[in-house]
Amino acid sequence: MRALAAALLLCGAALAQERAFVEVTAPKDAVYVGEPVLLTLRLGYDREFFRAHAVPLFPRRTDVTLHVQAQVPGGPAEARPPRGPTFALNDAVAEAESLPDEKRDGRAFAVLAWSRRFTPVEAGEIVVPAPTLRYVHATVFEEDFVVGRIARDPKDAVVSGSPLALRILPLPAEGRPGGFEGAVGRFTIEAACDRTAVDAGEIFRLTVTIRGEGNATMPRLDLPRFHVFGTVFPDEGRTAVHDIAALSADVKEIPAIPFAFFDPGSPSYRIVRTDPIPLEVRPRARETQPPPPAGGKTSAVVLVAGGILVVAGGALVVWLRMRAAREAPPDPEAVRVREALAALRTRAAGGGADLADAFAEFLASYLGCPPAAVIGPDLAARLLAKGFPEDIASRAAATLERLVAARYGGSGATAEDLAALLPRIAEALPPAHPATARAGSTRSGPPAPSP
Repeated sequence: MRALAAALLLCGAALAQERAFVEVTAPKDAVYVGEPVLLTLRLGYDREFFRAHAVPLFPRRTDVTLHVQAQVPGGPAEARPPRGPTFALNDAVAEAESLPDEKRDGRAFAVLAWSRRFTPVEAGEIVVPAPTLRYVHATVFEEDFVVGRIARDPKDAVVSGSPLALRILPLPAEGRPGGFEGAVGRFTIEAACDRTAVDAGEIFRLTVTIRGEGNATMPRLDLPRFHVFGTVFPDEGRTAVHDIAALSADVKEIPAIPFAFFDPGSPSYRIVRTDPIPLEVRPRARETQPPPPAGGKTSAVVLVAGGILVVAGGALVVWLRMRAAREAPPDPEAVRVREALAALRTRAAGGGADLADAFAEFLASYLGCPPAAVIGPDLAARLLAKGFPEDIASRAAATLERLVAARYGGSGATAEDLAALLPRIAEALPPAHPATARAGSTRSGPPAPSP
């Protein structure tokens, strides 16, 4: 009797295998560390047999009446628009992609595919366990007025697949270029900026985009003679939008940006580069010259006014010569400081935008550099070296960093924070500056701005 039962079970298993199949496949049996590989769960069933004999497994109906148990590693299932047929996968309902029918022993099998992309992180071997497929079928059915079709002789059937072994190869050390950050696949890189003519220190936008198939994130931006103010990544690392500024007027281009990756198809390391972008950088404007007077007919009033101006001008020249003998000439850097502080106070009081730019210009006026060169990890030390007290230098550097962070959605400083800091800065400054002191003064330190 036991032998008969075992024979019946074997016959039932063989019949189940004839009516359905399940497997996990990969495009190749060996991949490199960091190389994404598409693992696909394929399931098929005898279309005519299931149409006539399949019995629903769960109260919640699915498009295909079967249940698959499978452990497929990887990220979320690959999107397969438009919407495909549903089936039960582990403890949830999954959506599959319909593939062309397959012929097996003269019968048409409907085939479904469900995929996940897996990226290995270490060398070795992984084994995807064998999947199983379960379905219920019957030969005798009755129609119920309330629930519909009811199977009178339901029978369980289980189909087993095979495990999938996948070898993970280490990335070779030979030929690995400097700047390689783990990208594996095949890529191109391109760059574009929103303008090609700027002033030194003026912020403009550089967009860098990686295209191709594989596992890659944007490389660090290293542009000599430029300052990077901030970066945003709008599409999970494949595009980076940088706010940058040229530090001097002798910059002629945005140089080529390299991107190193490992190409499994070769297999070898490769480096691609963006095209250099020509850039016109104008010197920073110190003063704006007034426009020439408009032409017109000379009148008596103009002649009289001109005479008065000549006399007044002569008196002014005499007075300036006498003053020049007693006082030093005005310092243009002190003028820049006063103008920058006045603009900053106005901006902080009004709570307007671009507080980071105004504060950077103010600090740059003390440091004697373009605003683009202000932001950096050594700002507090540079202010301290110019005569700022240590606590004020640290607060000023931290406030500027938070103002810049606010531009990119970070936790930033407010206009109120800046307005509260400005009096502390003014108190810490020396009361006199060479631009306004008497000739021969030996006082040193940062210039004192006018209120």
